[in-house]
Amino acid sequence: MDITYRLSLAASLGIALTACGSPQAAKSCDTSAAAVARAAEYLIARDNASDLAGVLAGYSDDVTWYPPRDPPLHGIEAIRPRYEDLFSQFAVALRSEVLEASGNGDSGFVIGTTQGTLTPLAGGQAVEVNDRFVAIVRCVAGEWKVSRLFWGPQVPNQAPSE
Repeated sequence: MDITYRLSLAASLGIALTACGSPQAAKSCDTSAAAVARAAEYLIARDNASDLAGVLAGYSDDVTWYPPRDPPLHGIEAIRPRYEDLFSQFAVALRSEVLEASGNGDSGFVIGTTQGTLTPLAGGQAVEVNDRFVAIVRCVAGEWKVSRLFWGPQVPNQAPSE
């Protein structure tokens, strides 16, 4: 057997094995602004329902949070305790407004604001929420999931100093 024949046979075998064992093509996501925006809207709806499993399902497994005044948190297991604390201590009543959303291929972004209240379950004064956010989203198995989330308090519009 000459070297050309052996290389050709090896290449053919490799292609055949790859074709037999390859997973189905990844499901794509609707890249319309409305479809991409639903990733952020889903999280707010699950927050309001105090649905831990549901809210975590809205994130990619490798999610990174960039909370104000705290270091980044990486992964579902890192953000889980934050939600457990939130849902065990507060009744959540939030609404969001999507200002811009866009998707292209398997990635996109959502920019918006979140307002509402966190009312202590033990009683006491509600905490007002008035934040802005940027969510980077990724298509995972046909669904938009938040993979990066940046948020912080909205700053009132101020006139530039002269």
